[in-house]
Amino acid sequence: MKEKIVNVLDQLFQKLENNNLRVLDAAMGGGNVTLELAQRTNGKVISVDIDPADSATKKIEDANLSSPVEVVKGTLASMDFLQDSSIDTIVSHSTISSIPAETPFKVQQVFKEFFRVLNPGGILLIIDYYPLESAAVRTKADEIAQDAWRTYKAVAELVGDHHHEEVPPEWVCETLRDTGFKDVYHEKISERELSDTFEEYIENMLHYISNIEDDELSRAFRMKILKLERDARMYGKSEYSSTYCIWATK
Repeated sequence: MKEKIVNVLDQLFQKLENNNLRVLDAAMGGGNVTLELAQRTNGKVISVDIDPADSATKKIEDANLSSPVEVVKGTLASMDFLQDSSIDTIVSHSTISSIPAETPFKVQQVFKEFFRVLNPGGILLIIDYYPLESAAVRTKADEIAQDAWRTYKAVAELVGDHHHEEVPPEWVCETLRDTGFKDVYHEKISERELSDTFEEYIENMLHYISNIEDDELSRAFRMKILKLERDARMYGKSEYSSTYCIWATK
């Protein structure tokens, strides 16, 4: 996990002071955030995901952290398995941007559930990505990053999958305030960097297009993806975007 994100998690637990906490990990993903949270509390980490990955669960088991971690298969928009005011802090990493743009009310419902389960005075920490257009510097590597993001999104949605959205932090902050959260603010925690995982990104896109039945469309996407790969080798490719975090309390 990137150092700057780890530093933000350190800041969170410094703010909380108490170490015997019930922590909600909002979307388990690859399990990296879950591990970081479990290593920082003597309490319980409840990791909720609509489809928990076996690899993430195994990662937790291999780290001997199964005891403090409870993995729950469920949706963040309806956490009836959690009582009101039963969670001390919530961490959401790359979760809000994973909710499809055509369902904005789902984001609002997730925030309502966050507010419901969080203890009074509890802290919500959201970590996500700036929209690509907000980048102040427009290098060739940035252009390749934006082109790759949009291409991946188009291919994923064409085969019925979903790719991350671009969610402005200002909108997230305003929606949190409307939900009832206070002391809401956002800050940038990392700038764009050159990506060291672009080969994996290319492989994923090529896997997607193997499921496209239209041969001409599949061929066109393949040519586009291979051009992105060539350009990235020549100019580099930025990470998807800079990263922001949002702090809020109940």
